Amino acid sequence: MRRRRPHVGVHGVCRSERGTAVVEMAVVTSLLMVILLGIVTFGITHYQNISVESASREASRFGATYPVVDAGSMEQWLRDVAQVAENAATGAMSSAEPSREICVAQGTGDDPAQFVRLRVVGPELIGAATEATGWCFENTAPVSDTVVQVQLKRDGWIETIVYSAKPALTGEATNRFERMEP
Repeated sequence: MRRRRPHVGVHGVCRSERGTAVVEMAVVTSLLMVILLGIVTFGITHYQNISVESASREASRFGATYPVVDAGSMEQWLRDVAQVAENAATGAMSSAEPSREICVAQGTGDDPAQFVRLRVVGPELIGAATEATGWCFENTAPVSDTVVQVQLKRDGWIETIVYSAKPALTGEATNRFERMEP
């Protein structure tokens, strides 16, 4: 029995293997696109998380040096600190973000009843009500210190064609309140 030799085309490629390079390129390109999309969305979410953490620290530092008497009232002081947190987050905590949560608290000691808190959930910073008492998160500062707590939360988004996730982005900061008398 005689073996048949495959017909070789003009460019030295077997006719039976002509389309394999295109198919291989399509498979590899689609896998690379999925990986690239994952890297890009992870990078954006990571940037937003860094922005949220940094904004909570900046707002906490601002609140620690901003006298309540300059704001006119404790409620206005809490709103001013929350506004600084929103502005410092470079869009990650904008009012257009429906899952955002901003919490600002000031108080002394390890009893949540000694704290005054403003919690904003969703887009409305202006109409948010000041709560009489409570921490934003557990106070670990020395009992004798008056502290400012700022906590920022929102949902992130990581997506590829085959996988998606909504990680919670959170930033928490505490600073000792500096008593600055006019």
